[in-house]
Amino acid sequence: MRQYRQLPKVVNQAVTQEELSGVSRTGPAVDWCHGNAAEDTRATRGWLLGGFVDPAEGVRHSEDVEVRWATYRAGTVRPEWTVDDRRTTLVVLVRGEFRVDLTVGSRVLAEQGDYVLWGPGIDHSYEALTDAVVMAVRWPSGGPL
Repeated sequence: MRQYRQLPKVVNQAVTQEELSGVSRTGPAVDWCHGNAAEDTRATRGWLLGGFVDPAEGVRHSEDVEVRWATYRAGTVRPEWTVDDRRTTLVVLVRGEFRVDLTVGSRVLAEQGDYVLWGPGIDHSYEALTDAVVMAVRWPSGGPL
């Protein structure tokens, strides 16, 4: 059975180095990061996690899964369909209205939290019907962009 050290209890204040002095800095505890998805993904076309993220980024590099934070202006259309995609994909609407077109049908995401999920072999395209933000998750990672 794993044992975990209890972190200092913090309510509306920063944790000081003294409070963290008993917490191990090795192993999985160092595999974490934080930031702003829109800012941190400018160099990777919105991809926050994936095999194409530089391994120097630590936990953001993953061969298993890709996560994208995407902001679209109204009228943005994917100019071509994906072809023979071999991954499973989940698209979740954060805000706006967004249509996902699949080779098996279409769905308009209109309410925060609406999603579309499809498996390998189903190709897709999309259109932002209004200014929109979506989060996409694909697995496994396809490697470099």
